[in-house]
Amino acid sequence: MTRMEEFREQMAARMAALRAGGAGASAPAGCAATARMNAQVQAAAYLTPTLEEFTQWLDAVRSSPHVRMNESYRAAADKVRFSYLYDDDQINAFAARAEQGDGFRIAFYGGAIRFSRLASLAVAVDMCGRPGTASRFAKSIDTGGRMSPAAALALMSECGLDEAFTLPGVRTKAQAVSAGMIIGILAHEMGHVCLGHVMGPSYYDSNHEIARNHEREADSFASSITAATPFGEYVYEGMLFWHYVLAQQQGNEAVESTHPLERERLENLIRANSSKASALGIGMPG
Repeated sequence: MTRMEEFREQMAARMAALRAGGAGASAPAGCAATARMNAQVQAAAYLTPTLEEFTQWLDAVRSSPHVRMNESYRAAADKVRFSYLYDDDQINAFAARAEQGDGFRIAFYGGAIRFSRLASLAVAVDMCGRPGTASRFAKSIDTGGRMSPAAALALMSECGLDEAFTLPGVRTKAQAVSAGMIIGILAHEMGHVCLGHVMGPSYYDSNHEIARNHEREADSFASSITAATPFGEYVYEGMLFWHYVLAQQQGNEAVESTHPLERERLENLIRANSSKASALGIGMPG
C-alpha cells in the first residue's frame, strides 16, 4: 500500500469513527463539534486528489484546440502519460522522455499536489466570505520547497483552513480553483513537450539562458490552452496565487538559474489579469 492509499484510508477511518461517535449526539454543542470535525476530515481528504482526477485534467490539456489543431502538437501530446509521485515532497513538476519507447511523461511531485490543493483552499475561502485569507496565507508560509502530508495538515490547522468546509460553497470553489491551477501547470509542462524542449537536465545545466527562454515559451503555450478548459474561469486565480506564493518564498535576492525569477512570471500574470489579482489582494512584488 502506498503512502497516499494509507493516508486516504486513515481519513476514511476517521470519518467512520466520527459518524459512529456522533450517532447519539443530540446537544447543539455536540452537533457543532461534530460539524467542525466533519469539516476537518473533508479538508484533510481534499489534499489527496485521485489519479483519475489527474487523468481528467491532463485530458483537458490534451484536447485543447491549441493542441488538437496543430498536427505536431497533437502527435506529441498523444504520447504523454502522467506520473503521480505522491511520496516525494518536492513542490515541483516536470516533463521528460519516457524511460521506454518514444513517448513522454509529465510528473507531479506529491509536495506540489499538496501545495496546490492547500493554496486553492485558501483562495476559495477568500472568495467565499473571508477576504484577505489568500494574501495572508501566502505571506505566512515557508515551505522550503517541500511539503509533506504532515506539514500540509499542520499548516491547514495553523491557518484555520481545516474548518474551511463549514463555509457554504468552499469545497466546490476549492476544487475548481485547484483544477484550474493544476491544469495550468500541466499545460506548461505540455508546452515543453510540444515545443521540443525535453532535452535532459545536463543540457540545461550548461545553457541557463536557453532554459529560461524555454520556460517563458512554455508559459506562453500554457496561456493559449488554459482559457479553453472547463475550469478556465479559475485558471488565472490559481496560477496567480501559485506564482505569488512562490515569489514570496523566493524573495528579492534570488538569482536566475534554469528558470526565470518567480517575480517576473508573477508580474506577467498580473499585467494580463489585473482585476483577478486585485480581487485576491495580489499586487506587483515590492
